[in-house]
Amino acid sequence: MNEITRYLAEMNILLWVLGLLFFHGLLYYVLGTPNWLGVTLIATGVWAAGLIILKAVSKARLKEKA
Repeated sequence: MNEITRYLAEMNILLWVLGLLFFHGLLYYVLGTPNWLGVTLIATGVWAAGLIILKAVSKARLKEKA
């Protein structure tokens, strides 16, 4: 569990968000979603918020253990 916490604390959020943006865009475009760009931005924003929260919690947990 400590390895997962350390990985989350050290992960590069920007790269993850760019990857999510690309794959969400591809997914919604291939599925034929009429407003695929808007849906892509919303879905990526939700995932980005979740990743930021996970990263903050992981950093706090590592500080507690240190």
